[in-house]
Amino acid sequence: MAQFFAQSVNTWPIRFKEVVAGALRRGLQGVAKRAAPSARLPAYDMGEPLIPIDKARHFAAALEDDGVLRQLTTLRQPA
Repeated sequence: MAQFFAQSVNTWPIRFKEVVAGALRRGLQGVAKRAAPSARLPAYDMGEPLIPIDKARHFAAALEDDGVLRQLTTLRQPA
């Protein structure tokens, strides 16, 4: 690949960006296009939520606040 770049840059009066694009095109010509396998994931019933879904952001913030307070209180305790 490096040899291709060296020859291309020295022989063609084109920009480096065009050399890279040409090399990518040449390299990708041999790649066969395959269809991606379909992903089928099982679905599970999780039941009713324990907290209101519309208040989830507030609940997460409260949990984070509790965690920060816990860390601060453990840092302040004398050793």
